[in-house]
Amino acid sequence: MGQFIIDGNPNYLHTKDTKVLSGMFRDGESTERAYSYLIEKGYSTDEINLLMSNQTQKRHFVDISEDTEVEAGDYAVKGSDIKEGIVAVGTTVHIEGNEIFIAGPLVEGLEGNRLAGGIIESFVSCGMPEAWAKLYDSGIREGNIVIMLTPKDDADAVYIQSNWKKNQGEEIHF
Repeated sequence: MGQFIIDGNPNYLHTKDTKVLSGMFRDGESTERAYSYLIEKGYSTDEINLLMSNQTQKRHFVDISEDTEVEAGDYAVKGSDIKEGIVAVGTTVHIEGNEIFIAGPLVEGLEGNRLAGGIIESFVSCGMPEAWAKLYDSGIREGNIVIMLTPKDDADAVYIQSNWKKNQGEEIHF
């Protein structure tokens, strides 16, 4: 199985011992509610991956340009957990000519702000079914936001899935 990020990182996609929970959201508010629920359940920004187009990130959350110095808390508009996470661990990467914003443990495996092979190939090489990878790739390009994490256990995954459905999450897979 291919490695997308640092070997042994338990916070990403399927391995023999772990599974990822992923879902897609159409707007910033529903994404924020789903993300905040994860924070309330004890997950940290180091365990939660967010993927969205650079335009979506700027429209819904914060605009971090290369010449802007920020620290966690600088953009805590409305007490946003996502804004805290984005400031702490987010970056824009260039994928197949597009700028994609990624926050979370995925950032650790990026080389020179580039993701070789694109989103679909990277997800599939890590064990995500190609159909899911294509859905998420298309969704991100259309302005949707994808959240991914490795749940602590199957019971936790059930509770998170339920919360995400209540928050208009789509294409939720575990």
